[in-house]
Amino acid sequence: MFSDLIVGIMLMQFVSRTTCFLNLAHNNPQPLQGTATMNKPSFNSEWIAQRAFDGDTNQNYSGKSCVITQLQPGPLWWKVWLNRRFDIAYLEIYLRSDTYKRSTGFSIYAYDDESFTPPNGTTGALVYHHDPMSGCPHPIMNITVNRVAQGVAFYNERPPGFSTSCPGVDTRNTSLGICEVKVMGNLAHTTLLKLQGNATMNTLPFNDNWTAQRAVDGNSNQLYFNNSCAITKVQSGPLWWKVWLQSKFNIAYLEIYLRSDTYNRSTGFYIYTYDNELFTPPHDATGSVVYHHNPMSGCPDSIMNITVNRVAQGVAFYNERPPGFSTSCSGVDASTTSLGICEVKVMGCNAARYHPGCTDECSSKCKNSHCDVFNGSCIHGCASPTAITTNCTAFLSGTAKALGPQRGPGKSKTT
Repeated sequence: MFSDLIVGIMLMQFVSRTTCFLNLAHNNPQPLQGTATMNKPSFNSEWIAQRAFDGDTNQNYSGKSCVITQLQPGPLWWKVWLNRRFDIAYLEIYLRSDTYKRSTGFSIYAYDDESFTPPNGTTGALVYHHDPMSGCPHPIMNITVNRVAQGVAFYNERPPGFSTSCPGVDTRNTSLGICEVKVMGNLAHTTLLKLQGNATMNTLPFNDNWTAQRAVDGNSNQLYFNNSCAITKVQSGPLWWKVWLQSKFNIAYLEIYLRSDTYNRSTGFYIYTYDNELFTPPHDATGSVVYHHNPMSGCPDSIMNITVNRVAQGVAFYNERPPGFSTSCSGVDASTTSLGICEVKVMGCNAARYHPGCTDECSSKCKNSHCDVFNGSCIHGCASPTAITTNCTAFLSGTAKALGPQRGPGKSKTT
């Protein structure tokens, strides 16, 4: 999924912004694994529904980590019920490698009623349908959800007249062959682990509906009248908003949804990370700047994706209008600003994990077992005082000994 050589900014943004979410469904250090069921018996006693939620992405049926049924004409479904509702960003679905074509035409539902059985649209919402005339599905499917839900369901059928452009597919029968479903979500709005952040700001909201907490309520609606944004009045003094999570995380990036009608007022804003709950920006002694929007580069976007790649417990948004402030963003008042933040999604892994799906642990060679969230390199230093930062090469009796393959910060490895 990652590449050693990232060619072009757009590819770099795609890699860093779609792969490092906390896996809400199978995060081993925490009790998040869901309960899986299906509507037909498994092919044998080893290929049960829970196999698609065991954390093992092996797609070979002989690895005994897939849920598998026999071929049959009737509708087939598999579903998982999580312990609580989550802000689900997307799914990674690993289909059985030798029969993934049988999943042609499948649908994905999100639901909040444990008794839901697809395709009942009254208690579940269709979030994806594979068009059988678009060719075969991929053996690994990445499916955007962007919905708060407690359950996810996979559904397939062969209705009368079914046809497909995927060669070799039986148009009358299908089967389940799901090896893993990863449910990827947003760290700042995950209530099961009490991860929903405590948000504050340094001035009163415009009204009681537009409080600081609105920016971490899981609702990314950018219209002010829907009451899901943190909004202040326009003023000349410095303004900040911050969120304090319940523990440290290896934060990959932020998705910041600004108020759609006033996002240009955020021109020149800063993003800080911090580990002292008392931190107030722009106090650099206890916080670190990870991003500054250059006001001479034009207006910010209404949805900002900002790479962080840092272990931290807090995130802060700061803006000001210092003397002499100027900007190339048209229509911006150079003397005043306001807060208009509709959602801040904190995307990443537990503090000592990295890699797509947060599947790998940071090396003990890294200082405090903290590493690059994308490639695992020791960008924050090494545990050994005799090692060289990033490469963590230890000097033993005058001889340099490389402790495993390492990569520089900001690069990625092929997986």
